[in-house]
Amino acid sequence: MPTTNTGFQHPDGRLAVGYRTGNYLIRKAMAKSGKDVLKLSELPPDTIFSFAGY
Repeated sequence: MPTTNTGFQHPDGRLAVGYRTGNYLIRKAMAKSGKDVLKLSELPPDTIFSFAGY
């Protein structure tokens, strides 16, 4: 029986790689910047990456 790719399964079998990576990045940016997720959502991605240390 074929499986349906819901967008969360990586070709190598891992699940939700992009979601977990984004979650990690945002939590790191929140911790370093002192801003909550709503404030971070108003900022451009480059700024969020900077806050996260990248």
